[in-house]
Amino acid sequence: MSVAGMQCLLRRSLFCLLAAFGLWQPGIAVEQGDFTQTPLWQILHAPVAGMPAIPAHASQAVPIALQAEVLDRLQTGSTVAVPVQQQLGVARHTALQILAQTRQLNGDRSLHGELAGYGRQTPFVLTASALDVFAYAEIGAEFWQLHVCRSEALGDYRGWIYQ
Repeated sequence: MSVAGMQCLLRRSLFCLLAAFGLWQPGIAVEQGDFTQTPLWQILHAPVAGMPAIPAHASQAVPIALQAEVLDRLQTGSTVAVPVQQQLGVARHTALQILAQTRQLNGDRSLHGELAGYGRQTPFVLTASALDVFAYAEIGAEFWQLHVCRSEALGDYRGWIYQ
């Protein structure tokens, strides 16, 4: 697919793109644009033990696993792959560029970034502690949230991305 075709695809509503997540295969490293790496999160085919409950106000919740190792490497200026679709066995991703990083008084780390390919500002804010990660993305009039957790300070986070 051409770069122009990919940009057109990425401009579509995140809801439409998330609908394809059910077929996404975890652990695929991809190359698109100027980055090659493992995605920040992977879509799970079904919820697993230890996941937080789906938030009561959530709609279109999708189970995910966020890789702690990838999260730990993020810093200002980093770019990481974010899954948006799989088609015919090929994973499609967009870039999340980290623009700023702050440390909260309680020790939590906040990353402020922007999703590429939507043709307008698409803020993405992520706050991480040793056991929980919360994030939100604003794409046009849609707001998406992410909540994942882990039971110990080692291992990957599990949870949900939802609207």
